[in-house]
Amino acid sequence: MPVDMTSRPTVIFRQILRIDASKRTQTADSLAAEYPLTIFLNGQEIVTTLCTPEHLDELAMGFLRSEGFVRSLEGIAGVRVDLDRGLVEVEAEDGVSSLTEKLYGKRTISSGCGRATVFYQASDSLQARPVASSLRVSAECLSAMMR
Repeated sequence: MPVDMTSRPTVIFRQILRIDASKRTQTADSLAAEYPLTIFLNGQEIVTTLCTPEHLDELAMGFLRSEGFVRSLEGIAGVRVDLDRGLVEVEAEDGVSSLTEKLYGKRTISSGCGRATVFYQASDSLQARPVASSLRVSAECLSAMMR
């Protein structure tokens, strides 16, 4: 169920200071727009995320499926996007399990820029596995790769 996103820009323009090896230039540049979106499942607030303001219905359904809140997309009975309030409300027949609901709680997922914060939840560790690798990279090597 596509949503008309024409009232929210996906790109914004700002004045920036571009610094090259030999000069500094004041110029206009395009940036991806960030839009706060809160996803509800069966009337319960699940998460607030920052995203580009397009395909919000697909974003919400994909998030709920990938995080285990719904078992299949076929079980979704309806999706309503309220662009003005930054909400997606999803109704699903096979919604949140009580264990997932208790462990997950509400959290914020951000782009990780500026003052953004991500709140850790206990459910994040349920599928976490230790990284088994002998890879070691020196600080000098990292600096060289960044250059």
